[in-house]
Amino acid sequence: MDLKDLDLNLLGVFEAIWEERSVTAAAQRRGLTQSAMSNALGRLRTQVGDPLFVRDGRGMAPTPRAEQLAPYVTDALGLLERGLYATANVDVATVDAEVRMFMTDALSMTLLPSLLNILAAEAPGVNVRLLLTETKGRELERLRRDDAQLAVGVYRSEGSPFRRRRLYNDTFRLVMRRDHPLADGPVDAADLAAYPHVLQSWRGDARGQLDAALEKAGHTRRVRVTTPYFGALAHLVARSDHLALVPGRFAAVLAAEHGLFVAACPLPVPSFSVRMWWTVRHDADPLHRWLRAALVRASASTADSTSTSRLSSIDAP
Repeated sequence: MDLKDLDLNLLGVFEAIWEERSVTAAAQRRGLTQSAMSNALGRLRTQVGDPLFVRDGRGMAPTPRAEQLAPYVTDALGLLERGLYATANVDVATVDAEVRMFMTDALSMTLLPSLLNILAAEAPGVNVRLLLTETKGRELERLRRDDAQLAVGVYRSEGSPFRRRRLYNDTFRLVMRRDHPLADGPVDAADLAAYPHVLQSWRGDARGQLDAALEKAGHTRRVRVTTPYFGALAHLVARSDHLALVPGRFAAVLAAEHGLFVAACPLPVPSFSVRMWWTVRHDADPLHRWLRAALVRASASTADSTSTSRLSSIDAP
């Protein structure tokens, strides 16, 4: 393949599918129709001479050739992006601005420390304002009204006016106090049913991701407390025999900072993707683009730190 024949727009197509593992999600992220994204992938396959991504269940899995190309594409686009920042004449070191974000307390405890370190070193004049809503799911509605510039979390929405980018994939982990009776050995479904649970729930529902899996195994659990706050959940679990299921990266924070014991969930529960969302009006804004890149860096830094945390019985997600 001669480089002069390569449509550089296809590099963005590659990056989007690589990160989203879905042609539909990649199309939404790039502001294209699904058919246009499929056509672009077809052109890229022809130019590279490899399928690059193949169907794997409900998603798209990279081929070995795609695995080999990914770091080069990411580096190339990152270099180009840094060049565009420079030509936009934005000096983040001198910017005085406030950024409003929607982020749960669990995500703020997981991502914000790394993000604040980046801001302190590179953009000391940028302040962060975290916003909460009374009902989970209204964040995107308020993002559309420009009440905030970014929403970070697990949301479901399709198409314009939103853009989105995956920060990381995660799965749920079981947390308990360090000297809990179950911390001594493997945990099974019967153990989960034997102890009361604390459940994080925005609406106060006493049913979560774990209940269907427990019922399939012939067990039920008692949810003694529901709370909309992950911080309150951690406080209660640390001071009682209650169990809780929480996102894996947040579980690592609780292990490091609150001494909680973390174990893999013995039953299958769905994994999920944490993404950042924004509207098209902010897509090309230089400061916003820099902030999104900073969140990607903060997410990668968090993955590095949680991988070295003292977690027990942790499976790879």
